[in-house]
Amino acid sequence: MKKVITTLMALILFPVLALAAMLNGTVLKVDKDKKEIVVKTDKGQETVAFTNTTRGAEKAREGSRVTINFQQNGEKLVANEIAISGADPKTPPSRGGEADMKIPPSERPSQPSLPPIQPR
Repeated sequence: MKKVITTLMALILFPVLALAAMLNGTVLKVDKDKKEIVVKTDKGQETVAFTNTTRGAEKAREGSRVTINFQQNGEKLVANEIAISGADPKTPPSRGGEADMKIPPSERPSQPSLPPIQPR
């Protein structure tokens, strides 16, 4: 019985997985009125529609690097999820941590030295 259920689930889910695809690129334009995102990819520009249920659509900004999971609905690409990769281009980098590691030591601001610890 378990084999029958597993087989049926695989047959039901496989066509859904086969229709989903991914798109990587840089956001050129976000039109919230038309609910469309224009993405520049290695192969050119793609226009992808999004819906109210598309996860991550509210985070997409011009210049963001994105990975879009989408389905093709006729001639239209419809996003299921939009994942932002890397930092938002309009958000300044945070101070400290990994951002400071990219600055050569000679260009980093000097830090005050602490007095030596005296033994008691």
